[in-house]
Amino acid sequence: MIKLSAIQLLLTPVLLLALCLESRAEEVVTWPYFDFPPLFMSGEDGPEGIAPDVIELLDERMEGYGHVMTFMPASRMFASARRGEELCIFGIVRTPEREDFLVYSRPLRLVPPLVMVFRAGERPDFGTGSETLSLAEVLDSGDYLLGDMEGLSNGEELDEIIAEHGNAENVKVFYKDTYTESRLDMLLSGRIDVYIGSIPELRLAMEKRGNLDDVEYARIKEGRWMLGHAACTNTSWGTRVVAAINSALSDREALRRLESIYISHMEGLVPEGYHSHFGSMIASPMLAGESGR
Repeated sequence: MIKLSAIQLLLTPVLLLALCLESRAEEVVTWPYFDFPPLFMSGEDGPEGIAPDVIELLDERMEGYGHVMTFMPASRMFASARRGEELCIFGIVRTPEREDFLVYSRPLRLVPPLVMVFRAGERPDFGTGSETLSLAEVLDSGDYLLGDMEGLSNGEELDEIIAEHGNAENVKVFYKDTYTESRLDMLLSGRIDVYIGSIPELRLAMEKRGNLDDVEYARIKEGRWMLGHAACTNTSWGTRVVAAINSALSDREALRRLESIYISHMEGLVPEGYHSHFGSMIASPMLAGESGR
């Protein structure tokens, strides 16, 4: 929206009409979000985190588009996209069931391998002493109640393992608007025994609560590096927006800034190999115009 100063109000009607037409020409991209650190975190002046910083970068480079972020529970977000409402979702993992109602940008988010989070002192090792645990083995044991989030993908491999155990008594799928806080609350209160998350997400949430020593984590044997995308409603509008997003991030300077945004929010927790994986999985496909997965 253009705010008019006192001087601008004295302009001729023709010039004012030109300003109004220019304002109307800008398409607005709505980015719904929920609290999911470090991607999105509610702040006093609006959302903070990785995604708002990347959206600001897109705003600088997507001529003819304006960007608005609005809080929206995940269930409503995906339901709105299914209905064909014009919106874009930041950073989500591509899954087969979403292909019908979402169109994806090239990869713009690199997700390091996830971890299993346990209460302190309750992490199993199955006699191996390894720092890495198999999710399938943990669930097969029947001793650990996994809390999984509706609408949240952990990547194809982990999603398949959880789906295979979907009818087991030790897998609980639940929905909350605030993913990280809900999972931690349930873990620390003893309502679940383990959940899947990222190390930066866990560290931010635990620092906020001031109880860093109350949990521990294990790397997941079946885990791998994943890619996140901007996903827009699968309409002609969404296809145009995705093309504009791809174009905005298709040069080396934009990709340098994109990577620096992610690293700046990791607070010293940059995983080993992040730069090389970013280059091979995001920068190279983006520069080559490949779609990625």
